[in-house]
Amino acid sequence: MITLVLAVPDKQTLNPQASVLMNFWKERICQWKLAQEDISYRSNYQRKLDQMNESSSLDEGNESSPQEVAWDQFENMSQMQTSWCLDAHVHQFVENAYWLWLTSVICEVWFALSWILDQLSKWQPVNRVTYPERLCLRYNQPGNQCQLPCIDVFICVEDPLKESPLVTSNTVLSILAVDYPAERVTCYVSDDGAALLTLETLSETCQFARKWVPFCRKFNIEPRSPECYFSQKVDYLKNNTSSKFAKERRAMKRQYEEFKVQINRLVAKFQNMPCDGWSMQDGTQWPGNNTRDHPGMIQILLSRGGPRDAEGRDLPQLVYVSREKLPNRQHNNMAGAMNSLLRVSAILSNGVYVLHLSCNHYINNSKALLEAMCFMLDPNISRKACYVQFPQRFDGVDGSDRFANHNTIFYDIILKGLDGIQGPSMWVLGAYLTGKLCMGITHLQNQANSLEIENPFCFVDLKKCFGPSSTLIASIIVKDNRFSISARPDGFLKEAIHVISCEYEDNTAWGREIGWIYGSLNSDIVTGLKMHTRGWRHCPIWYGYGGKLRLLQRIAYINATIYPLTSIPMVIYCTIPAICLITGRFIIPMISRFGSIWFLLTFSSIFATGVLEMRWSGVGALEWWRNQQFWVIGGVSSHLFAIIYGPVKILLGNKAGLTVITDKSVRVVFQEPYVFHWTSLLVMPNFYTSSLTCLPWLLGFPQHSLMVMDLGGHCLQSYSSHPG
Repeated sequence: MITLVLAVPDKQTLNPQASVLMNFWKERICQWKLAQEDISYRSNYQRKLDQMNESSSLDEGNESSPQEVAWDQFENMSQMQTSWCLDAHVHQFVENAYWLWLTSVICEVWFALSWILDQLSKWQPVNRVTYPERLCLRYNQPGNQCQLPCIDVFICVEDPLKESPLVTSNTVLSILAVDYPAERVTCYVSDDGAALLTLETLSETCQFARKWVPFCRKFNIEPRSPECYFSQKVDYLKNNTSSKFAKERRAMKRQYEEFKVQINRLVAKFQNMPCDGWSMQDGTQWPGNNTRDHPGMIQILLSRGGPRDAEGRDLPQLVYVSREKLPNRQHNNMAGAMNSLLRVSAILSNGVYVLHLSCNHYINNSKALLEAMCFMLDPNISRKACYVQFPQRFDGVDGSDRFANHNTIFYDIILKGLDGIQGPSMWVLGAYLTGKLCMGITHLQNQANSLEIENPFCFVDLKKCFGPSSTLIASIIVKDNRFSISARPDGFLKEAIHVISCEYEDNTAWGREIGWIYGSLNSDIVTGLKMHTRGWRHCPIWYGYGGKLRLLQRIAYINATIYPLTSIPMVIYCTIPAICLITGRFIIPMISRFGSIWFLLTFSSIFATGVLEMRWSGVGALEWWRNQQFWVIGGVSSHLFAIIYGPVKILLGNKAGLTVITDKSVRVVFQEPYVFHWTSLLVMPNFYTSSLTCLPWLLGFPQHSLMVMDLGGHCLQSYSSHPG
């Protein structure tokens, strides 16, 4: 039986559990004062000693491999040789094709600058190794109280009819079965479509999780997404030959097939909405029948002390959230949903860290949360660590990866290079980040006055940033979930409903300085850059001058900003050879033997740099080649249209919309990659470039044929006139 917690928030600020809040607040203030005294009495010598220890430990952990040292040497050689080649090309201009030569020089200078900026961010690559066993010995010893921090996992669902509910269920199951203390993990599912299908699917998922989670824990199953686990083409008895495992695996696979039948039955049931809308199992009208106009909804499907698994052990909490939506209100797509989850989680569970996943991304390593905590709890780097970024890996890709879907160049080369400077840029999907930092804890520390510190119900300035909820503001400062454990859940559910209303963010800093940043479809990327530089809307060349952002990190951000502009010189440069062949004017003058040798050395050093780059990163040659192919394809098509379409759309005042891509069946593994989707934005520019390249050959073929015939006739005549 599914029941739904539904409430209409009051217009006034709700202050539930005032006495509990005051007691916890006083305790927190005492801890804060002791911490301030400890900081004030700390000597300068001790600070320098800590910095020396920190720097030494980081240097020991980031030692360069022989491949990286050789790569640095070839990199420096390539940059010097490239500079010489550009200098030689600039000073050897061609008079009869001056404008073509000048255009080619400008394009080559841009290519060289772009290549140098790209290489500078990869000078200090880092490969990190974690030891979760050591972490557990320190923070989670058997028989002692667990000291690992709480983690809130966010999953966003837009439309369950377009995004497969079965895929969402597998994502949730991989989270519920993660190797982390169950009482310290809470999974929040945001349903922006307010679909009863999503809630019914999660209810069925909870029932199956009671069987799946103990099975994974008992036999150490990897990965813990059942669809991916049972579809693996491996010998599952290789590492576990016991007959008990084989028997239970067959039974679990049969139960999973029954679970899939139940999910598919729900999907078929919810294809067509009745005239009077959907109704829940108890006959109550579903409040989300109108997806554009419905109140906020929260349902706790798995809670502390609630249903346990088949072995009587606790399961992580699972919460369904659908924020309020009203007509003629801007909802800010995924960023608005994530900010709503931030506020709800701060009240219900108040996890110290946040993990964001899409509904079609699962955790393929059950110890991923422990590995992230190895960095967040490391005393040497925890004070400077903002987030831990995990790469995304994809299933269902053909062996040759002809469309470069894995994007290994970005995850295994670029991000590792940035990790050696000040850390990679954050792509919030798969990123473990500090929840307090997302909530804007720096604003809280800077704007709190003495009156607000002593009395938690007098938040005057803080309410202008975080909204009118005193409970939300108090939960930001408190580092654990003491509020939600000690107080009655009804009061906090009403407060959670209140913070996901449409009007809550009015006249606050949400979306501007706090939480996920609004104004872009790529809100996760903008938010990560905002967290790293505190002001991505400004130019990275001079913004934050004199701050803690290093020069190489600033250069990396500049390169990330301007790299689509390379499409303009790329399109021009692709047409120059055809124009030269048609007009008979060439832009490359005659060069000396020494110049030829120097050009050959330049190309050889660049090639050697690429080979060594693949060696230290582990990227294969085929993956590297696919990435180069799609860099050119995207440069002459999608990037070119983006730099034209984006500014025009901004000038016209149009807002970008979010398109949900329909998920295909998981049974069709390689069908989709081989289907070519025809779109004029991708096909026409590449067709134009290819046609223009072939045109000189077609035009010159008749003339070339006549020249060959004349040469053949002349040779035959000479042979016939030869004496003897």
